[in-house]
Amino acid sequence: MRYLNNCIKYIPIFLCSLAVYLPFIDGVRAESVHFPEATGNLLASATATANLSASSQIALLESNLTELKRALFRDAVEALENGDLDTFATLKNQSTDYILYPYLEYFDLRNRLSSASDEELMTFIEAYKETPLSYRIRTQWLYRLAEDQRWDQYLKVYKQQGGAKLRCAYQHARLATNNSKKTYRAVMKATAHLWKVGSEQPKECEYIFSKFEKSKYLTTPLIWERIDNAMEKGNTKLATEVSKKLGSRDRKAIELWVNVHKNPAKYLESKQLRKSSLVNRKIIVHGTKRLARRNAEQARELWGKLQHKRGFGKEQLGEMQRYIALRSSYQRHPNAYVWLNEVEKQWVDDDVLYWRAMSALRLQDWKALEKSIDDLPAKEKDEPKWQYWQARTWDQLGKKEQAAELFKQIATQTNYYGFLASDRIGASYSFNLEPLPRDEKVIQEISQLPGIQRARELYLVDQQDDARREWAIATGKFDNERLKQAALLSHDWQWHHNAIMTVAQTPHRNDYNIRFPTPFRELVFNNANAHGLNPSLIFGIARRESAFRPNARSSVGALGLMQLMPGTARLESKLLGRNRPTYNEILDAENNILLGSSYLNRMLERFGGNHALAAAAYNAGPRRVDSWIPTTDPVSSDIWVDTLPFKETREYVRAVLAYSTIFDWKLEQKMTTVSSRINDVISKDALAALNSVN
Repeated sequence: MRYLNNCIKYIPIFLCSLAVYLPFIDGVRAESVHFPEATGNLLASATATANLSASSQIALLESNLTELKRALFRDAVEALENGDLDTFATLKNQSTDYILYPYLEYFDLRNRLSSASDEELMTFIEAYKETPLSYRIRTQWLYRLAEDQRWDQYLKVYKQQGGAKLRCAYQHARLATNNSKKTYRAVMKATAHLWKVGSEQPKECEYIFSKFEKSKYLTTPLIWERIDNAMEKGNTKLATEVSKKLGSRDRKAIELWVNVHKNPAKYLESKQLRKSSLVNRKIIVHGTKRLARRNAEQARELWGKLQHKRGFGKEQLGEMQRYIALRSSYQRHPNAYVWLNEVEKQWVDDDVLYWRAMSALRLQDWKALEKSIDDLPAKEKDEPKWQYWQARTWDQLGKKEQAAELFKQIATQTNYYGFLASDRIGASYSFNLEPLPRDEKVIQEISQLPGIQRARELYLVDQQDDARREWAIATGKFDNERLKQAALLSHDWQWHHNAIMTVAQTPHRNDYNIRFPTPFRELVFNNANAHGLNPSLIFGIARRESAFRPNARSSVGALGLMQLMPGTARLESKLLGRNRPTYNEILDAENNILLGSSYLNRMLERFGGNHALAAAAYNAGPRRVDSWIPTTDPVSSDIWVDTLPFKETREYVRAVLAYSTIFDWKLEQKMTTVSSRINDVISKDALAALNSVN
């Protein structure tokens, strides 16, 4: 502050700005320096700010100085990524007073992990133990110590962390440093838990597993337990390998089990399975369940033959009856409702009750649906979904007054079923906005927490994953009230994804300003106009897919705001006459919205403009949706949505339709009713005829 005051007193403001910035770039080769935009802005505004008070000029300079520090941080990261270690070291040394300096230290240590001293690494771990960096560098150091077989140091550093690699290395370290019988027994018992899992373990486990497999602790029951676990995961290769530790008769049983797994319809009636034995019962249950996942009717028929004279207990018989009936419902079998009602009372659980109701709905058997809803658990029966279907049932059964009254109650809710109920009675939609109450004192306290400050800076320098880690640790012990204030703070910072995810940890659902922001508005509207789409639908898809997180990556590889699979993004680029996009180009918000909007538009065109079908196709793929379209008579869209076979897709479609409606309201544009978004789902032939005309 003293430096800034002297600067303002004696130097013109634009020279002062340079004087503040120059020490940060001292020693960096001129050609490697990238002056940030903030510098140009600061110089351009020099004349305009010359008449400001000293305190205002200080505030301005501090703001711009922070921008310059951010630019230096970005340049340092880029230099390290490009292998320019000299520039990185210089920029790092000039950033010691920046709040993200620990991250530069971490990047530096990670880069030279093999040469860093134990003392240096432990000092870092202790210095930043309140940050995610401590755990991360410790984990990476443990990998290095295991690789170098420095087992004494490994035991000093290890803190019950990491997956199988580090846990196996820990047991290795214990054996390598202590040859007592007590340690040996403890290591073997711990290794048993690592060994018996149903998947291959990493190479770090090989040493300790070889010791374990030669010990008395590897028992026949444990071998069978690993085989059971492997078969449960469908890992026939591992099951076959482990079976080599058994006798010839047991190995033949495992060979048959593998064959049944691969082709249950062919092998379940093998002569070897006619004998009543524990192993045969395992194989039959496994194979029948596997067949039921593909064809419940065939599994039911075969199980009718196999369940006799093989020693199955009541629990196994009841479980199989329940399992096959549920699978028939998932597969939309016309007899599913009957089969679910045949499940004996003691094996009826909430899933059976739920799918009885769903099967009755699919059949549009309103009497059966009324009874099935009445049988649901009280908590589930009171949910908006079943309240809506109760009203629909009464309406179909001629109980018009009861139906209208219940629709009226549901219509007060701001959700998918509330909107559908409003459409049923011609009522306006209810948007029950309840902004979170602000507590400026608490917000200020939260904003000053070091972890929160680091999180914000990381977000501003495009280190979004690190930002989320810092935020999660800093808010991890917050109660609901503090979480609400943290969500408001994040929203103030326009860190929308983070605000959405933070408020989602509380029961509050009605602050639509936080939950449904409209970032990237210009990009969304431009692409909506280009494709003739409602911008609210694009916002609804992006909100459901990523909650507006630009660098979102799913476990299956979907990327960006609109969660595009790389293959889909490349196809859309080709159709638009654009170059094949790279991974980073797909993540770019502008490209992602462009390609996602193009794909969404194609799905709408393919499915006759029906938003429910298009949203389902966006989530589950158009070929699956093709298979879900009725072959003859049209189906009411509300029935079609709620009887989709995938829970994820049912929830996704309902969310997109509700979110799009809320965005209509947020954008203050003409309200598109949910019912008009989802006309009846017409048959395949009718849809084909419609598409041929268009």
